[in-house]
Amino acid sequence: MELNDDDQYTIFERLVSVLLTYRLSRTGVTPTGKAAMGRSSLSDWDMFFLGAASKLVATGGTYPYVRHPFCRNTI
Repeated sequence: MELNDDDQYTIFERLVSVLLTYRLSRTGVTPTGKAAMGRSSLSDWDMFFLGAASKLVATGGTYPYVRHPFCRNTI
């Protein structure tokens, strides 16, 4: 289902933006010691957990529509 992929990507991008903004406002620098914001300042673990969280939210939001086809006709 395309909706799940689109939602996952959108949620992932939003989570990356929120995490970078939070870290920059809290400490003034990113974990790598740089003051610049960007994906290169996130660790592999950060990307892993953000990807897992976005997949969880996207799948949880679209699961009822995939599992129960009649739900698609009620909206």
